[in-house]
Amino acid sequence: MSKTKMFSPPDFELSDEEEARVLAAAKADPDAQPVDFDNLVPLSKAEQDAKRAHFMKRHANKRAVVRLAPDVSAHFQKDGVDLETSINSALRRVMEEG
Repeated sequence: MSKTKMFSPPDFELSDEEEARVLAAAKADPDAQPVDFDNLVPLSKAEQDAKRAHFMKRHANKRAVVRLAPDVSAHFQKDGVDLETSINSALRRVMEEG
């Protein structure tokens, strides 16, 4: 067996010839080349910010302005629970029943 043994399930072993063939095929595939982490160029601050903004835009909660009666607001803010969290939980329960 070679020194750089590929991971194999415990009940499956590659012969040296089979492993060499698999490694040669992987090295010949331009999409399967190893990543040289020492030569990676870090993203600029602007690129990082753009990626973060894109992610946040896709995954952000929808904002809505809702006017609540004082008694409704008090009900959802009881026990020190955040108003938004409390209303979201109640609405999810209604959605599940629905």
